[in-house]
Amino acid sequence: MGDHVSPILLLTVPFYAIWPDPRTLILLQALAAASSFIPLALIARDKLKDRSLVLIVLLMFFFYSPMRAALHEDFHPEILAEPFLWWAFFFLDKGRAVRFLLCLVFAATGKENFLGITFILGFYALMFKKMRLTGGAVMLASVGIFLWETQWLVPYLSGAKYFYGGNYTPALSDPANGIGRMLMDGERWGYALKVFLPFLYLPFFHPQTLILTFPVFFQNLLSANGPMRSFNYHYFTGMTPFLFISTIFALDSLRSRHSWFRERFWLAGFILLAVSVIRSGPSEYWFYWGIHANRSVHADMIREKLAAIPPEARVLTHNPFIPQLCNRKFVYQFNYNPSPTKLNFARKYDADTIIWDERFWEPNTMALEPTLEKFLETGYSVEFERDGFYVLKKAKG
Repeated sequence: MGDHVSPILLLTVPFYAIWPDPRTLILLQALAAASSFIPLALIARDKLKDRSLVLIVLLMFFFYSPMRAALHEDFHPEILAEPFLWWAFFFLDKGRAVRFLLCLVFAATGKENFLGITFILGFYALMFKKMRLTGGAVMLASVGIFLWETQWLVPYLSGAKYFYGGNYTPALSDPANGIGRMLMDGERWGYALKVFLPFLYLPFFHPQTLILTFPVFFQNLLSANGPMRSFNYHYFTGMTPFLFISTIFALDSLRSRHSWFRERFWLAGFILLAVSVIRSGPSEYWFYWGIHANRSVHADMIREKLAAIPPEARVLTHNPFIPQLCNRKFVYQFNYNPSPTKLNFARKYDADTIIWDERFWEPNTMALEPTLEKFLETGYSVEFERDGFYVLKKAKG
């Protein structure tokens, strides 16, 4: 809660109580992503009225690489919330305000940036569904809760400013020059073009639903954090439903307005599917084959040692080790900057267990040998060391 605001994690508690293992979270987010097929099928059925085209849309979602990439990249609470966005739109489109609002409440708990999505859904309700009171209330509540979470709740819990606001400081501190530089940035133009390419830019033929993609699209486009524009992480989560929804609505709109498109409706579906398959990237089997192909005695030893760390330990370690150690209340990762040092972080978080490996050593930080000396001088001892892998323990007392 001091980093992101994700109350939806409360829904995982019963499942985690049954199987208290990080793999529970990975399984839950995979099931959440799979559940999106149901509202997608219902939306496509209502608009396209063609079972074959509904199947094509579902296959497009199956092959959609950003959705699959989000499942490869550890655990992210917003993936649990994304199905509620599909359902929120489904009920909004049918004018069922109570169910729409209930789904929005759950969606808003995914992460603080999802409040931008609830805002734009409120705008859509107000402007295009004639639900003025409901839409206006959702917009006001979204802005108010977002400001409360980022300006008060997170700083109160973490003792620091909202960290991720720094991604937009360059643009906000000097908007004219910042936006000008972005307009000259080929990487950002590439992102903008690639987002809509798998959908053949059809969302632009239905502006009403296209705007639903804007919160996440511009969140990524304007960020100083380049990986947010990558297809290989989880940053498309929250935009994916509306890329598909806008494409579906555009297909329906073009079919109803243009006879030449209506006559080639099947061809449009086939081309969309072909592009989706081509853009889908390697199979998950290839991905996992690569992981297992890189297994080694050293990696197995690390996995065994990490599993043996007691759950009450306050652990400070490398980012890649966090998924193996997250079944505890206190786990922290090393900084990637020269300052604060690893020892500074250990003091800040009162870490009693320090785990590192020379293969994962953060570049541009103090080297391993002098860092080890500093820790030994301040009361830590080496509990285990093998082949560059260390477990340090802090002396009690």
